[in-house]
Amino acid sequence: MACGSCRCPHRGRPGGLESYVETKEHAEELEAKIDRTDALIDEIVYELYGLTDEEIEIVEEVVGE
Repeated sequence: MACGSCRCPHRGRPGGLESYVETKEHAEELEAKIDRTDALIDEIVYELYGLTDEEIEIVEEVVGE
């Protein structure tokens, strides 16, 4: 369906699709940064608690990673 006949929020705005694509790309970049940060936090916590590789495996299985 073309935007001329839908209720898209960017209807009638020039560059609406480009803006959407830019926003989506930015969101994907942020999500990747969050994933890296989560992994770093996990590593720090494992080190703080002195977990072995086997214990880390158990933890990650339980939390579903």
